[in-house]
Amino acid sequence: MLKSTRALAWSMVALTSLGVISFTGCGGGGGGGGGEDLPDFLALSQTLFFGIRQAGGDQLTPFPNLPATFNQAGPNTGMPPGAAAAAYSVPGANFTPGAGSRQDYLQLTFNNLLQASSITSNPPAGNDGIVVLRRVEVSPGVFTSQPVGFTLDPAGVVDPSNAFPAPGVAPATVRLYLNTDNDLTTPEGLAPGTYTIFCPVGEGAHRAQGMERTLTVQ
Repeated sequence: MLKSTRALAWSMVALTSLGVISFTGCGGGGGGGGGEDLPDFLALSQTLFFGIRQAGGDQLTPFPNLPATFNQAGPNTGMPPGAAAAAYSVPGANFTPGAGSRQDYLQLTFNNLLQASSITSNPPAGNDGIVVLRRVEVSPGVFTSQPVGFTLDPAGVVDPSNAFPAPGVAPATVRLYLNTDNDLTTPEGLAPGTYTIFCPVGEGAHRAQGMERTLTVQ
């Protein structure tokens, strides 16, 4: 479902049904790759953003989506032999939120409306298209990944402009709000640490194909 490349952070493909696209149909009807019978595809039309809503205003910071060596003015011929791989990789996403009460979220903009039930749930469930995990050190040198609760905002509690246009239908600009207490009236900010955002569809196959991003909150 979520696919990263060196030149484009994420692209997404899914089955269209009556104009509303479902994440969990990644690739489409049965064949997994779409076809002439699929009239539309789900595509990320902008980069992924880390958002902070504070005092009624929004601060959006884009995730890096190009390697440091990417040349927008000329040809890009790939990584030369013997070159340092780090220079040709997309940099990590490091964010330093300001102090004070804030509501953190992830923002993705697609080319169509979305089936809300296929995006995410709180707590994360098996049919989610997007899952967020936090890396936690449970004992010295021993780490585990714990799911982090993010939800959509159907009623526009946080921001009326992001309310659902119809029941069960998410807008093309999706905001996934941190919501560990299941109460969007109480702002929540991510604790410092490392988080992984990925697509769990295909029993790990999509994640293994690069449908994954990492962010660090400092």
